[in-house]
Amino acid sequence: MKHHPLILRTEQVQAILDGRKTQDRKLIKYPLKCPTHHISIGESYSGPILEWSPYQPGDLLYVKETWQETTWLHQMDENYGYIYQASENGKDWEANDEEFVWKSPAIMPKSAARIWLEITNVRTERLQDITEEDAIKEGVKAIKVFNINKESYEIRYRDYKRKDSHHPKSRYYNSPVASFKSLWQSIHSPESWQKNDWVWVREFKVLSTTGKNF
Repeated sequence: MKHHPLILRTEQVQAILDGRKTQDRKLIKYPLKCPTHHISIGESYSGPILEWSPYQPGDLLYVKETWQETTWLHQMDENYGYIYQASENGKDWEANDEEFVWKSPAIMPKSAARIWLEITNVRTERLQDITEEDAIKEGVKAIKVFNINKESYEIRYRDYKRKDSHHPKSRYYNSPVASFKSLWQSIHSPESWQKNDWVWVREFKVLSTTGKNF
């Protein structure tokens, strides 16, 4: 069993905490490390690629998220230790302390991870092959868009290329796949979707949201 870091944005962390995100896609790095030779996955490849995957069912993912340390407080203070942007006390700090600055998920130590996930399944696919069902499992946010009279509404999905999703001029998508596309492009680059690279699809279940206590 191996431990792997999973760097996520605050909205992705919130999707895990809300029970909406149960999958994560990661670009395949080449060449894959194989016991006997190096391979490049392609349309014609049909070998046992998962035998050489760095991710296996049973492996653990620990989430690296936007965070801060408050060890300068008294140890009896409920905010002593680590706080997170996706937590309620994190929102309070951000709203009430003008000088408060968050730390990047990239530099969060493993010891600060509160969210631990267990990989339950791994497969490979082209990025654009994601289905609507799997886009929803990636945690894209569904939004109720009401009609003018607010008597009925339709479900739309967030445009992640726009920072303020609640702004009246924000654009929503009818399709969760389009929403996931905008999320992927906002993380990687506008051209990343068109490349249609091969990705690892890692399905997972939550083991803990309060630290490694399992």
